[in-house]
Amino acid sequence: MFKNIIAMSAPVMYANGHSVSPEQAEERGIGLAKAAGLNNATAEQLRALSTEEILALENNYLLDGIITRDGEYVPTSIAEAFQEGRVNGERLGIGNVQNEGSFFAALTESAAGKPMDEVAYRDNLEALEKQYALPGFADKVMQEYPASDYGSPAEAYAQVITDSWFAAPIYRIADSLDNQIKVYYYEFSDPTCPKYVTTDFAQGTAHTYELPYLFPGFHGSSDLSTDLNKKQQKVAKEMVKLWTGMSEVDRRGIWERFDSDRAQYLKLGQGKPQMMDMKDYKERHHFDFWQNIRLY
Repeated sequence: MFKNIIAMSAPVMYANGHSVSPEQAEERGIGLAKAAGLNNATAEQLRALSTEEILALENNYLLDGIITRDGEYVPTSIAEAFQEGRVNGERLGIGNVQNEGSFFAALTESAAGKPMDEVAYRDNLEALEKQYALPGFADKVMQEYPASDYGSPAEAYAQVITDSWFAAPIYRIADSLDNQIKVYYYEFSDPTCPKYVTTDFAQGTAHTYELPYLFPGFHGSSDLSTDLNKKQQKVAKEMVKLWTGMSEVDRRGIWERFDSDRAQYLKLGQGKPQMMDMKDYKERHHFDFWQNIRLY
């Protein structure tokens, strides 16, 4: 079993409590088949659907970011397991990058073939509303994250994804585990980081953009260079020490243990790592809103 675990910029929404039974998952699959005009569909008929047909129908039937409780490999929701103390390991390093959602907003724009406008912004939020089965979700989010407060509708959508998929659920995980194991919290932010997705909006430090600091040359599926400059190489060396030396973090004293009563996080990406109060972090990621909306 792992004693020390690092949760990097991973889709931690899998641990946000959203899970479905096998019957619910099957119901969505059947719904997609019926929407495609297939009643009592065979495997051959489903395989015959084109990519374009599936993409045109999928929004109402997605299980993206939602796990299926199959009773064997996943007997309960991850959130319930954490709350009940059913977790392996003695240390957990967990956190996010500051602008996670920019990556997903970029992919959304790429799939649409054009920049996101206000209509598309609302359409994407309504798709999430159906996925989460939360009536009024889109209206509440647009009021909390009006596009006029950001550089573009895509940037507003990116912030929604950052906060709802990553920052809020990650904090919830840390808060539920800190009295059971040693938890160490971080946020990575380097606005100058190499970028391998092209967008019309400012991405900041997007999802997976910290990976070249840990795995030199990582560039996803693009052919863009992610070489680090000298300053970034220094940051990368420190990150590697932290990631590979979790058992030494207490002795080194750089990364203080997370405590929900005195919440702090390690700021990475610019100069030397430093501990920061989480008040600003919570404000930037709209914690009060997500707690009140009860998504988790």
